[in-house]
Amino acid sequence: MSARLAVRVAWTSVRASASIAQYGRWQKPVFTSSPAAWRAYVAAPPPGQRPEPTPLEMTVYHRMVDHTLDELTAQLEELLETKDLDALEEGRGGSMSDWDVEYASGVLNLRLGSYGTYVINKQPPTRQIWLSSPSSGPKRFDYDGTQQRWFTIKDGELFYFDELLTKELSDVFQTTLDLALDVPSTQAPP
Repeated sequence: MSARLAVRVAWTSVRASASIAQYGRWQKPVFTSSPAAWRAYVAAPPPGQRPEPTPLEMTVYHRMVDHTLDELTAQLEELLETKDLDALEEGRGGSMSDWDVEYASGVLNLRLGSYGTYVINKQPPTRQIWLSSPSSGPKRFDYDGTQQRWFTIKDGELFYFDELLTKELSDVFQTTLDLALDVPSTQAPP
């Protein structure tokens, strides 16, 4: 065994022993110097206050997500019809024809020209809504029945589906938007 390998094995053993003493099990140390990572870590609510995924029956899940995406599609279509898209694309190299919203087969595509494309889709096997955003990247949202909202915790930070989408689209459209998504109850309709 080379001296370099022996030192590496010894150091790994020391780190493992320290981790076991501190956590009761081996835990890989995390080294980060990113202020954003620390803010995200601090921003997460304590475990007792975090939203929890609510188990949903498949029919209830489909009804809730279909309603949410139908409502979102209607709001986005109205938004695209009322905004001056040429002004938003001015100086960015895109055109108004690159802006469109389409919802079919559980997938909502929102094309925003040079700002990118949002893809929002149903994920029945996991009973989630998935969002692919050109601004914040991919996220998977679970439903919290207590708050009646779709949420995710990514990189230690809590995001609500409606708030995240409202913030990002407000930035794109350069105005304050209110995408109030009325999520139906988990109870079966009468």
